[in-house]
Amino acid sequence: MCYLTAKEASNYLKIKTSTLAVWRTNKTYNIPYTKCGGKVLYKQADLDKWLAQREVKLEGQND
Repeated sequence: MCYLTAKEASNYLKIKTSTLAVWRTNKTYNIPYTKCGGKVLYKQADLDKWLAQREVKLEGQND
């Protein structure tokens, strides 16, 4: 299981670290995270799942 720090997760998602923090604080998106020793950690698998749920498919597009 691969855990990413908030900075690594924001780089992975191609967003600012502050944006990820706002999303977490305001509960804008339900991205699971773990707090450990004051650090916020994200599972890479959870980030992949979250991204897949937001995939927009064009009409008639097949997988």
